[in-house]
Amino acid sequence: MMTWRWERCRAGDRPTTMPKITLIAIIAALTELTVSGCATASPSAPTTGPSRVESGVAGMTVTTRCPVVTPSGCPPVPVAAHVSLVDAQGTTVRTVDSGTDGRFVLAADPGAYTVTAAPISGPLPRPASVTVTVGPGSVAQVTIEMDSGIR
Repeated sequence: MMTWRWERCRAGDRPTTMPKITLIAIIAALTELTVSGCATASPSAPTTGPSRVESGVAGMTVTTRCPVVTPSGCPPVPVAAHVSLVDAQGTTVRTVDSGTDGRFVLAADPGAYTVTAAPISGPLPRPASVTVTVGPGSVAQVTIEMDSGIR
């Protein structure tokens, strides 16, 4: 392991270079912080559930990770969750786990439903639900915003 000393350089001194492995580790750490703090959903296909349905619900489960909302806002971050489709009589029609990208697809007959998202493990993010109406031959699009509990 190398020990670093911070000294003031004199004119004409040749600057030392940081070992390549340390520089790579610093770049990797900064990249991880940037990606985890500012992740946004990509418009890719869902990772769970059927890829195509004639009628049903498709969407994304998201949360926020900002302790304070700034003027520039707080972008939603995809989160994996248990997703349930409940009909008007309170019967669970379908369930699926959204992918790590938050995306899910549920096949369903036309009708009114409540779509509920709950954390896969632990109490956070808090469960959330939205109501949706599925029309004949259509797929209703939803985003379920789960409270992270940070604020």
